[in-house]
Order: sequence, then structure tokens, then C-alpha cells
Amino acid sequence: MDALAERLGSLVAPLVNDEADRQMVNHGLGAITERAWNISATTLRSRMGFNYVFPDVGSRFLPMSMVLAYPESAPGNLNSYHYRVRLVASPVVTARNATGVNVAVFAIMNAEVILMK
Repeated sequence: MDALAERLGSLVAPLVNDEADRQMVNHGLGAITERAWNISATTLRSRMGFNYVFPDVGSRFLPMSMVLAYPESAPGNLNSYHYRVRLVASPVVTARNATGVNVAVFAIMNAEVILMK
């Protein structure tokens, strides 16, 4: 676990403010790493299948699978002005339950996106 936290720390280091308390940053990264490990283990032990999809940059905004992070606007206005995805902050997460006779697919989380005109 410590090796993973160190690796994450090396990836995040260029983004950390020079005045930040390094001990506090390392403690936070350790907590994030441990939580991510636990979530990963839980997902792998689950009887459900999970699908993570990042929408393509430049694609049109789809209110059925995306949540707008910026700019603030009504989703209906965005399609009429041809807004496109500029940055994807989080993926669309869907789950699939195929343990019984029927297969059930449902959305857990929509993608958070920042748009451009």
C-alpha cells in the first residue's frame, strides 16, 4: 500500500503547492490510496460487472449520460447551441447483473463534463 501511495505522490507532486504541508499531503494521499484499494477489492468480489466509459472529447453533450460541471446552463439550451465536451472529469459508470436468468443493466453515475462552444 505504501508503494502505491508513493507512486501517487510522485504523480501529484508537480501539482502540489510549494507552501503545502508535505506530511499532511502524504497522509491524504495514503488515505485516498487505501480507500481506492478497498473499493477496488469490493468491486472485484461483487457478482455484478461494472463498466467505466469516458465520453469522447469533442462529442455533443448528452443529458442522459452527462452532468454539466461548467458552464452553468439548462441542459436543453446546450444542444441548441451545439456545445461539445471539452474535459471529462469523471466517467459514466454502469453496472450489469447477470447472475439470474435475466440480465439487468443500470446506470450508477453519469459523467461530469466541462463544455466548450
